[in-house]
Amino acid sequence: CWCHQITTFRVSNLLKLHSIASELAGATRVGAGAAALPLLLTAYALPFRVVDVEGPSMLPTLYPHDIVLVDTRAGTVRDALEPRGKLQPTTAPVVWLDAPNALRQIARDAGRPEPPRGARLFKRLVASGGDAVAIKGGAVSINGVRESPRPHEACVAVPRERPGCAPEVSYDVGPGVVPPGAAFVLGDNRGASTDSALFGAVRDRSVRGVARWTLLPPAHGGPVR
Repeated sequence: CWCHQITTFRVSNLLKLHSIASELAGATRVGAGAAALPLLLTAYALPFRVVDVEGPSMLPTLYPHDIVLVDTRAGTVRDALEPRGKLQPTTAPVVWLDAPNALRQIARDAGRPEPPRGARLFKRLVASGGDAVAIKGGAVSINGVRESPRPHEACVAVPRERPGCAPEVSYDVGPGVVPPGAAFVLGDNRGASTDSALFGAVRDRSVRGVARWTLLPPAHGGPVR
């Protein structure tokens, strides 16, 4: 699989990774749920899509059942794929991308149902081609800049309001450099996210849009950051 050509990335202990069951179920529901939205809401004639969120992998940024406006304009996607330089990883854009083929293989190996064709995921695009990535004890560094605060800290800050926050993960990946034409994506709720830490870098052309605004419910409404 092309996405495993980034061979310098290795997870030190796969047994420390979370169960992928909820992620795979979420990928399945995203594919089905988005297709079920009314035509008016999905706005196929416009460069925006309205997408429902399933699964907890992006808590606390996106909650299950949130309705999110996704900007699918080519220029927006191109900007999101720019190398990160020395920017803080926590400011990286949240993107909407095709579920990689590697996720289907992971599902088969785990004895879980495969995501359907057309399934898409929300993840944070933390690195692009040419960026250096290292994860040590679960802490992510991009081009030598370590993320601060770590997403897990925000997720567990108000646990009663954020059910689904997974325990903090502790694994090592890399160091390595993302190859040209690729992207490295992670969930904010790392303990409940199947992402590039497991399936490797993804093709940059698999990125379909950037999450801009949470529309519903009103309590979660606002820009996606």
